[in-house]
Amino acid sequence: MELLAGTDFQTLIEASPTGLPVVSVAQLMAPVADALYYAHRKGVVHRDIKPANLMELSDGGVKICDFGIARYADATTGGTAPGGMLGTPAYMAPEQYEGKDATPAGDLYSFGATLHALLVGRPPFPGPSLPSLMRQHLTQPPPRLTDLRPDIPAELERLVLDLLTKDVAGRPASAAYVRDTLRALTGDLVQLTPPPTVQRPAGWAPLPPLSPAEEQTLRSTDADISTQIEFVNLRRQAVRICWLDYQGSRTFYTQLAPGMSYIQQTYVSHPWIITDTAEIPIAIFHPTTAPGQATIY
Repeated sequence: MELLAGTDFQTLIEASPTGLPVVSVAQLMAPVADALYYAHRKGVVHRDIKPANLMELSDGGVKICDFGIARYADATTGGTAPGGMLGTPAYMAPEQYEGKDATPAGDLYSFGATLHALLVGRPPFPGPSLPSLMRQHLTQPPPRLTDLRPDIPAELERLVLDLLTKDVAGRPASAAYVRDTLRALTGDLVQLTPPPTVQRPAGWAPLPPLSPAEEQTLRSTDADISTQIEFVNLRRQAVRICWLDYQGSRTFYTQLAPGMSYIQQTYVSHPWIITDTAEIPIAIFHPTTAPGQATIY
């Protein structure tokens, strides 16, 4: 199996329990829709699209995991259903509960439930039991996203409601339509997002590019005092967070979209270099023993 470095979407939801930034959700899910479109054209239906099976990679991009794999285990709102049902109850399409053949439309329903969870922190139906989930998915309309989170654009709410339509024929015709809608929304949201109003600290200035020899002077020691950093990106562009290991070698760790934050447990002996996406250094952050915040302007 391929070894992946990154964070699954369920972990992203747990870190943002009231929902991720709308533009981040659109940016994350558009490539998922593109991958589903490719799979569907090849005749492959995933059957278990959910946040835990999607991963944001540390070096950029996303992956859909566990294609064609289902577990036979006790059903819960977070696990794969038992017996003949293949899927996760909280994200399963109505036709999957009815035991019908899996189709691309079922993946699109699960995609819509995943979009819902990313935007408001939970899937559309609460359960809590398998019979409750079955009844809700088969008979109850999903909640309107704008009732739960007013800042969600109307076009995105319509897309989620279309994806969660009970009638297979009423869902979008293909994952390509979903992909294109999310990409268009991403462009609109980025243009509408005002530049952040921040007070830069006195003396702040972008760093010139560092030579390998200069980075080597930042070499860490073997001290093992642990601390916590919250990286916060207030720039209009994505940034990359790089870690200097014990040999002073820069290691790419994660990428933050505009407005996103990330909490990392680290050693105080390990400096961090924040770069732009072209790897030009923006700032160097030296952790202290007290938890700190590295704000990137």
